[in-house]
Amino acid sequence: MSSRILVLGATGHFGRRIATRLASVPNVELLVSSRSAERARELADSLSSVTPHVESIALNHQDAAFVSQLTAARPNIVIHAAGPFQGQPHTVMEACINLGCHYIDLADDRRFVCNTAQFDKKALAENVLAVTGASTLPGVSSAVVDAFQGRFDAIDELSISIAPSQRALPGDGTVRAVLNYCGMPVDTVKDGRRHVVYGWQDLRRQHYPGLGDRLSAVCDVPDFELMVRFRPELRTVRFHAALPSRLTHWLLAALAGLRRVRLVPNATVFAKPAIWMNRLLRRFGSDDGAMQVVFKGIDTDTETTRQMTWDLLARSGDGPEIPCTPAIVIAKGLMQGELLERGATPCLGLVSLDDILAELADYDIETSVTWND
Repeated sequence: MSSRILVLGATGHFGRRIATRLASVPNVELLVSSRSAERARELADSLSSVTPHVESIALNHQDAAFVSQLTAARPNIVIHAAGPFQGQPHTVMEACINLGCHYIDLADDRRFVCNTAQFDKKALAENVLAVTGASTLPGVSSAVVDAFQGRFDAIDELSISIAPSQRALPGDGTVRAVLNYCGMPVDTVKDGRRHVVYGWQDLRRQHYPGLGDRLSAVCDVPDFELMVRFRPELRTVRFHAALPSRLTHWLLAALAGLRRVRLVPNATVFAKPAIWMNRLLRRFGSDDGAMQVVFKGIDTDTETTRQMTWDLLARSGDGPEIPCTPAIVIAKGLMQGELLERGATPCLGLVSLDDILAELADYDIETSVTWND
């Protein structure tokens, strides 16, 4: 039986990759959308050599006519890749649930991902799955934790970091979102207690095998809240982003400091020069990126405190395929009738690390595990 899958924001940075990969999946009727009818049509035309079952549609989830247009499109599954999700309401999720179709998004905004309980009862009643955060965070990060938690009697500390490639830097909307929480307080947990850090501060040097050393800084992500909510034994959770440019890190850290002392009330006033700098930097640097998850806890075999590090290295510009993969795995699971979960939920426990890595097998991506006593 075929599934009609709508990719919302299909001409964007991640949406295009998702649409391209889904086009080669058997029994998929693919609808690619953009705010621009012309751009959506161009993408559909480019995919027609892969599948004859592809259509284009102009959709803007912020328009008043969105719900009626979505209803007319008759999708079975909607993949929402039209970010950024910071400050975005759950309009698309709610519309999908009311329509009785499955919903998946690539959100990484903490509040957007964590505030889904209000839709759970309705999603269960409609027998649909509404998943938010089917991306690197918390989709991939939680899959890594699930894969290795059995090696520990208890995990005490969890440190997650991402190092994007120079050419996979965020789009203009994400740049504005980054500036919006620059210098803002971020609630975390350290040594079992509430701990406040500040966005784009707490600079530290971090080593990624095959990539080298980078500066990293704190970002506000869903994992700070979700990891502790579902794994209460965790006493410390950290997340850092390691951008390729040290200059960018120092500028963001300085801006965060100025905002903390209220000399800069709103960091988004620097959006235009930041966007210009972001576009300029994309022309330089490596195509390689990385992800790292560090566990610390009581090892099951030795009954001693040990540290385990899971590393991922993405070469050849293939890093952006990683955040696309949980959504694709979930969509395939729903199509094939293998994923029976229903309700509204963050992307936790829905995809396995093995399934993610199998989906990425054709890309220049490798992983490794090291232990330190």
